[in-house]
Amino acid sequence: MDGRDDSAPSYDREISTLFTLLSLTVFATQGLGILFYGEPFRFWQHAFSDLGNTVTRVGHANTAARLIFSAGMVLSSAIMLGISTRFAGRRDLRLHAVKGWLARLGVVGCLVSIYPNNVDHTVHSVGVGIVIGVVYLLTMIFHLELRSRILSRLFWADVSIMQVAVFSYAWAFFADSASKQSLEKTCVAGLLFALERSVTAAEESFQLSEVWGVFERFQH
Repeated sequence: MDGRDDSAPSYDREISTLFTLLSLTVFATQGLGILFYGEPFRFWQHAFSDLGNTVTRVGHANTAARLIFSAGMVLSSAIMLGISTRFAGRRDLRLHAVKGWLARLGVVGCLVSIYPNNVDHTVHSVGVGIVIGVVYLLTMIFHLELRSRILSRLFWADVSIMQVAVFSYAWAFFADSASKQSLEKTCVAGLLFALERSVTAAEESFQLSEVWGVFERFQH
């Protein structure tokens, strides 16, 4: 804890924008990776980690999807570095040091995740685990700090979704359950949904509606 007043902002507009960009990067690169995967990608049976493998499960080359997956992780690490740098420069923000440290840890996690799962499962899993842990902790911190700005029912819904999504997947992963690949998808979706809710809850945050406003101006 760095002793900041509870009335201090949790983040600024730039940090909010970077978190939104992070979510969009994950969705875009994972989606493209699925399209270019070396064999038909079975969404509920394959892992997202398969997209970064050197070959598919049946041995087909997976160069295109692997490059997309790696590019997404590099871009995500750069965004996390930007978030960390911004927190370091904004000492007026609540828990700026803790959030900056977590973002730096996220940089490491993203880069380690690039290591192919089919080459070394342990190394890749450590990287992914770090990323999920960082996003989970940052999202929980933001929700707790901004609780007064989030409707009570939405706050509890978000927090409940996060616990179920993350810990059910963690249990399935370590138990090597047949359901772990489907629970992986709910984990990622639940985390990013709750993260986006928290980083758009404050007056100083970036709003997705602004993107549609830009498109409307182009149309006119």
